[in-house]
Amino acid sequence: MTIVSVIDFKFHLHRVLLQARHYGEIVERNAEFPGGERACMEWLSRNMKYPEIALEQGIRGRVIVQFVVNRDGSIGDKYIIKSPHPSLSDEVLRLFTLMPKWRPATMGNHAVRSRLNLPVNFTLR
Repeated sequence: MTIVSVIDFKFHLHRVLLQARHYGEIVERNAEFPGGERACMEWLSRNMKYPEIALEQGIRGRVIVQFVVNRDGSIGDKYIIKSPHPSLSDEVLRLFTLMPKWRPATMGNHAVRSRLNLPVNFTLR
């Protein structure tokens, strides 16, 4: 059995970026992973490790993570909104702990904290 971790990023990115907020206000320029959407998808795919227990039990599904991109581009306040299994949640949180700094959102000419939601799909093939 081949294991493929699919990051369902591109389909949802537009909607996710529209949800970017700074203390309840829509930001002028959204936070962005260095290199953009494709680079984020590739980084997640390269660094993701399908949890052994999920693999053994055939668990798959979508984990939705909410996180904050701080003014310095670091990732903070990671929170799992929805997940089919705790092992998948743990893997997504691990990835977001390792993630490089993003380009922060801006309001005017100032970097601001922003909150985003990102769906990550785990698929077995």
